[in-house]
Amino acid sequence: MMLEKKKKSRIKINEARATFTGRSPTHPSYHSRKTVCVPGEYEAISLVQFVGRKDLYVVNSSVILSPLSALAVDQESFTWTCTYNGSETVLGFLWSLNGNTLAVILSPACTPFGNPGPPDSSLYEYACLSANQATFTVKQISDMNNGNDWRCAVAAPGYIYSDNVTVLVQVSVNNVSLTPPTGSIRENVETIFTCQTSSSRPAANITWYRESTTGQNQVITSKVSSTTESAVNLEKSTSVLKYTPSRSDNRYKIYCQALNIPGRTPMMSTKFQMDVQYSPESAPYIQYFSNGRTYKVIENSRGELSCIIKGGNPLATLAWNCFNNGLSTDTSGTTVTKTVTWFATRGPDRSCTCQSSHPITGTQSVSVIVQVLYTPDSPRIKVKGTAVSGPINFIDGKSSSVLCKSNGKPNPDSYSWNKAGSSSRAGDTLTFNPVQKQDDGQYICSAQNTMVPSSGDTQTGSNSSTVKINVLYAPEITTLDNQDIVAGSSVNVQCPIIKGNPNPTTFKWTRNGDNRTWSTQTLYIQNVSKNDDMMYTCTVQNIMRPTGSAHETGTDSGSFHLSVLYMASVTSFIVKGNQSSQLSVTVDEKADVQFICTVDSNPGSSIKIQLPDKTFYRKESTKTLIYNHTKATCLDTGVYTCSASNAYNLGKVSEKKLTLFVRCYPRPLTPVKGNVNSALRIQSSFSFKGLAYPIPIFTWYRKQGTVWKELSNNTHTSISITGVDTNLTINNVSTSDYGEYQLKIENEIDIFIQHYTLIPEDIPENPQGFQHLYENLTESSITVHWIPGFDGGPRQTFVLRYKTNSDMFWTDINISDNGEKNMSYTVTSLTSGTLYNFVLYARNKIGNSSQTAVLGIRTERSSDCDTDSCHNEKTTTIIVGCVLGIVIILLACYAGYITLLLKRTKGEQHKIEMHVTSSAGKGVPAYANLSYSATENNEHECTEMSNAVISSSNIDTNEYMSLDDKLRENKETYDVINAKR
Repeated sequence: MMLEKKKKSRIKINEARATFTGRSPTHPSYHSRKTVCVPGEYEAISLVQFVGRKDLYVVNSSVILSPLSALAVDQESFTWTCTYNGSETVLGFLWSLNGNTLAVILSPACTPFGNPGPPDSSLYEYACLSANQATFTVKQISDMNNGNDWRCAVAAPGYIYSDNVTVLVQVSVNNVSLTPPTGSIRENVETIFTCQTSSSRPAANITWYRESTTGQNQVITSKVSSTTESAVNLEKSTSVLKYTPSRSDNRYKIYCQALNIPGRTPMMSTKFQMDVQYSPESAPYIQYFSNGRTYKVIENSRGELSCIIKGGNPLATLAWNCFNNGLSTDTSGTTVTKTVTWFATRGPDRSCTCQSSHPITGTQSVSVIVQVLYTPDSPRIKVKGTAVSGPINFIDGKSSSVLCKSNGKPNPDSYSWNKAGSSSRAGDTLTFNPVQKQDDGQYICSAQNTMVPSSGDTQTGSNSSTVKINVLYAPEITTLDNQDIVAGSSVNVQCPIIKGNPNPTTFKWTRNGDNRTWSTQTLYIQNVSKNDDMMYTCTVQNIMRPTGSAHETGTDSGSFHLSVLYMASVTSFIVKGNQSSQLSVTVDEKADVQFICTVDSNPGSSIKIQLPDKTFYRKESTKTLIYNHTKATCLDTGVYTCSASNAYNLGKVSEKKLTLFVRCYPRPLTPVKGNVNSALRIQSSFSFKGLAYPIPIFTWYRKQGTVWKELSNNTHTSISITGVDTNLTINNVSTSDYGEYQLKIENEIDIFIQHYTLIPEDIPENPQGFQHLYENLTESSITVHWIPGFDGGPRQTFVLRYKTNSDMFWTDINISDNGEKNMSYTVTSLTSGTLYNFVLYARNKIGNSSQTAVLGIRTERSSDCDTDSCHNEKTTTIIVGCVLGIVIILLACYAGYITLLLKRTKGEQHKIEMHVTSSAGKGVPAYANLSYSATENNEHECTEMSNAVISSSNIDTNEYMSLDDKLRENKETYDVINAKR
């Protein structure tokens, strides 16, 4: 038995060996020199090197190589785990790299087997976690292993392979270099910092920081750009920071950090401390003086100027370009002061300049003008820029001047001219504007200056000179008067003169209309014509030689106007800018219009510009009339007339016409009555008086539901259009005509919409179908029914009136219109077996409708009706029937009266129907005045009836015309009318 058991075990082991090696036991290479001890067995089995058959290699998801995403870190260990999730017994694990077998580890012994032998223990180590799970560790993975494909397999039986897993070796950043900007760092100037990492995988992320002088760090994110570049399968990251420092960043540090593997400590660059150069707080300035001002010092006194500049990094340097005597420099904190001193001597003004130097602002300068003050010299007399020493000749009537000038610092601030017997004149220039004859004489010029140094006391200096002035003058024409003369007369005018200095004089007459001249003192023209109407000038001359100028002709002229009188004639009437069109002009609304009317006349004319009903502008004694009309409107359209006349027109006015058209959009001329109240059955109109040019198109619409329907002329609506006016007339207004209307007025400029509403406003229409509902009749109540008529617009109320024949007054009940098409009302608390008269009318705030015909209704008789009362009721019924004949006779007598009465109440008959129906329920129409009842003396025997019934089957239509209650109550009128329509 034991041998049998061993034999069977050996067979199983051989089968397993064959499965694990991929060979059958009969294969020549099946046996080897190595043996593997199988637990529970007592026999060593020789195994050959793993060489499998292709038909036994299988890739199956039951074998998993993890991690599936293999991320390793350079120079660190990395462990693979091979897990078998199947149900077969695992005989061993195979580990392969890039398709080459690294090791075969038997399971569960966890020992290497076959070629290639045990893995290199300096590079790898392995472990068996369970019968179905093993690990394989690379002790120090390197960048060279990046991209390697790893795979594991199990023998269970046959090879079952995992998927290939590619390892990605991450290479940490080990160095970060910061490249600071070259040159100086300046405020508000963009500066470039560059940060670059060592080669790594993956590419590193670079972060920029700013460290304050107190050690606080702040991340910089703006104006940062990053790039990567490949370097032997690795990547270098470069980040550029474009930083614009402010002066507050001075002494702050800039550095960067790089990180490419999460969880690791970032690599940090060196820290660069910024020395931010910034400009001084302001330009240099000279103490107490703004740039370009004048520093004044009196001759031989001490001058001193200080130049100051504040702030800046680095501090600015100062230098004076002045007298350069006694220079000193003082630095206090960030303020630099440099002072120059000297002793002043007379000379021209010069500039003292302080110059600052700074790396940012460069060279800046500030200057003052140094002026040495001294007293005036003896004044020099000049005429037209030329110095004179003898008498000065000036021409009378011309503007002339003498200049008194002295050299001094400052220039004399006051000059005065004095002449014996005359008041003093201030100023360096003696001006004659113009020169007059009495200006002849001796003049003294005095010059004075005031020396006010920038520091020290004020001093005054003066000097004077004398000059003789001789006045020359031309001959003078005294008076020439204008001449008015009628055409055809002669002219004879003498030129009057006063002799000039020097004396010799010549004469010449000229006129402005042509080249004709006269060389005598007397002007003579015979037979004056209209063409002689012009200005005439007499010119007299002598020769004068003024000082400092070439000789001049002393000239005087006198003119007069020779006015030739003739009648007015309008020569043109235009609108400015439209001269090409003299008959009509079209302008846009709100445009300014200038009318120009030109008249030929002498004397001037009375000119006016007007419309037929309005004069806009009128001017007397003129030849041109200009009327400026601002912002023209539609109302300004019309025919304008310019008319003119003078005394010589002899009542015949000269005129020209011009038509002005103003283009404008349509709109109302007068306020529009948009809401029109109208009664029924009358004529109502909507009106529109408009303004528009060109003439617009009018379209009337009626709103039906939500749609506007265009209206046209027909028997019911009439549309009239006259120019820019239109009317819509509705003939015989009905209830369907009430509502909204719209008028569209359109021309080429715009569209105007005017809305209208036709609003009902009338007394209510008569209630119709006023009758008794017999089915509701009781001993104490009567129910009446009617159909409400049109309410006339305002809300209507129904007044139901009732009384017995014996009552003196009516009882009124106000019933609100509930909007229903049929209305009923029950009067209660009535007496049984009693005849009641009912009438009904409607009323609103406008007025009342006509009353219906009287409706006589008797309440149900109670079972205990006594004989006397019933007898009286029978008597009343009989009398009513008998009275019918009498009423017919009286109808003719009162027909005329009733007609007049109707005309007074609007000339319209209101129909009122009264129905008296038998108690049996069959209505028989009858018309009667039931307000009359029989007295005790008028009792007659008649057939007993429960209600008054009067047969009237031969009457087609009946109308009850309401009379006043006084006539009815006095029983003097029976209002029954039989009128066929």
